[in-house]
Amino acid sequence: MAANRQTPEERFIAWIQSRFEWAQPGTYNIIPDTQTDVPNCFAYAVGVYDRAIRPDTWADLDEEYGRLGYHVTHDDTNMDGDVQVYAKPSDLNRPLHAHRITDAATMTCESKMGADFAIQHHQNLLQCKRPDSSQMEYSTAVTRYRYDAARHQKYLEEEVTTSTGRKLKRKDTSFTESGRPIAKQNAAVTKSGKITKKKGAKRGPVKTKPVPSYSAGGFKRPTARVTPTRFARAAGKPQVAAAKPQVAAAQPHGVVRPRVATARPQVVTANAPARKGLYPRDEGVGSNRGAG
Repeated sequence: MAANRQTPEERFIAWIQSRFEWAQPGTYNIIPDTQTDVPNCFAYAVGVYDRAIRPDTWADLDEEYGRLGYHVTHDDTNMDGDVQVYAKPSDLNRPLHAHRITDAATMTCESKMGADFAIQHHQNLLQCKRPDSSQMEYSTAVTRYRYDAARHQKYLEEEVTTSTGRKLKRKDTSFTESGRPIAKQNAAVTKSGKITKKKGAKRGPVKTKPVPSYSAGGFKRPTARVTPTRFARAAGKPQVAAAKPQVAAAQPHGVVRPRVATARPQVVTANAPARKGLYPRDEGVGSNRGAG
């Protein structure tokens, strides 16, 4: 089964021969490593390889190519680098295909064939009907674009205003399919070749509100306490703990009552000498009772 599988090149050759009557072996060369969705023929023709250009009308193509310095020329002389664009007679308002002239002397061109390979071919190779039908796949080339370096440089120095109000030179901007300018640093290209804004990219200056020092309930938000010990630790100095003041415990009703020492009265009788102690046990051990 594996021996019957076709290579990508073999599948492409079978396809192009079924679509173009003049596409016979030896009439074109396949350019290796070009079988990708991006770029498409319109982008490849003007040297854009990281995205696709998909015009619906000639005005769309004029705008896209104009940003790259390519403009319609009515000069009948073919030049290296010119881009010829195809359209069908039944739908002349819609660009269909584009190829780039790489050698005007021999009219050798390069075309990106949709999501398939790019090829080198003669100018007339793709302007033919199908082998089994009177219909034409790409029809004929009807318009030519030419690069104008001076005009392009002037265009790049012009300023545009983004949706966020920023003023940038055109050379520092990219344009989405809708024509909206965005800064190149904020631009991204999708897998389908569309230019879009990066996720999380800044959309201009953002005003931040100051954080209130009081919460909604009116209580002050707790903040980290910095003690002298923390200052000493941060500075690399010996740590000395601050002495905490001692506060006497409050008595009931919030009144601090001082303690007053009072002497107990001694009871003296008329027939007995006064005791040395305050209580009877003071006359026991350690007293002078019974001594000579």
